[in-house]
Amino acid sequence: MNIEQLKIFLTVANTSNFSVSANKLNMSQSTVSKQIKELENYLDCRLFQRTTRSVSLTPEGKYFFGIAKNIVHSMDIARLNLKKNGKEFTLGYLNTYADKIFMPQLIKAIHKKFPTWDIHVKEVFLDDILNGLIHGNTSIVFGEEDCFEGEKHVKFYPLTKSNYYLITSSKSFVRNYKSIKISDLKNVPLILGNIRNYLQTEQHLHDKIIDEIGRSNIEYADDMMIMTLFIKAENKCGILPEYGIDKTDKSLNYIPIESDIYTTFGFGYLDTLPLSINLDTVTNLIKQVYKNYLQVCY
Repeated sequence: MNIEQLKIFLTVANTSNFSVSANKLNMSQSTVSKQIKELENYLDCRLFQRTTRSVSLTPEGKYFFGIAKNIVHSMDIARLNLKKNGKEFTLGYLNTYADKIFMPQLIKAIHKKFPTWDIHVKEVFLDDILNGLIHGNTSIVFGEEDCFEGEKHVKFYPLTKSNYYLITSSKSFVRNYKSIKISDLKNVPLILGNIRNYLQTEQHLHDKIIDEIGRSNIEYADDMMIMTLFIKAENKCGILPEYGIDKTDKSLNYIPIESDIYTTFGFGYLDTLPLSINLDTVTNLIKQVYKNYLQVCY
């Protein structure tokens, strides 16, 4: 048994799918299956119940899940403690305009403050944020608070409360609104985010929109970039949290939505991170860079 097998086991347990796990781990499906089989042979029990349609933990697998999780976490702590200078630092970001503008500014500031650090930048996907932190692939990841729920070893630091905005082209009949209610969107052609990847707050907003105006005028886009292309090319309107929009793009209009629903943008990190870096110093640096970013872009 080795730590790699435990990480593979945890990934399969979290995804309930060998193929998806193989993609996440950059391995072949046969390699994942082989490693799980070797782990089961070592433990002399079956960890997964496999059928043609699903994969689920056996009672033994559920028991071992907590043990494996603690072992991997303890190894992460040991690895971080053995890094004397904490020079490796990986920033994770989502594919938003905010990250693409803010991230270069942050990297420059970190390099200036910590010139000996080996800084890496990595684009992450919503369904892999927690795994990336737990397995040490990222040190800090920027995203919404909802992204980091469900894992006791992951902490979240809020940077800003972010309301939702309607983004329109210069030709939209609602472009001159100072603010807009959800009920006013009944005849507005809308582009919303990928419903398969909704976080809790996004789902709440989506449900409220459907309840008030129905779904006949709603389409969906895979990400924020594609949504923006639809807005510009097809004269549709999108809805995004304020932290994720590019207000420097003057070809679009940004109208605040009158709603009590909002999200919180910030960054998540593993609770062992303070063992390898001065987290207070890094946090203050991030806060200052983000404040400067908001002043320039908003």
